[in-house]
Amino acid sequence: MVYTTRSAATELLHPGATADPQPCYFVTLEGGFDLPLTPEAPRRTGSWAALYINAETMQVSSLTVRPHEYVPSHLPLDELGQVYTINFG
Repeated sequence: MVYTTRSAATELLHPGATADPQPCYFVTLEGGFDLPLTPEAPRRTGSWAALYINAETMQVSSLTVRPHEYVPSHLPLDELGQVYTINFG
């Protein structure tokens, strides 16, 4: 988890993409994820997830789930700010 801006985190995940410069917490997770969308949309499943948490409201504003083969091999989160690691187990 790192405190940054939505635009900086988006640029890290999707080089060349732009987003709102709103402050946020950017969180990456590893595990098993199953993201049901609408009934007509396919389910998203994967071993990696990233989410943006609005720093003001503390609500998740977006979530990305990716299968293992689409996981970024290296995300230099420390370029965004101080990184905090949380282990669940």
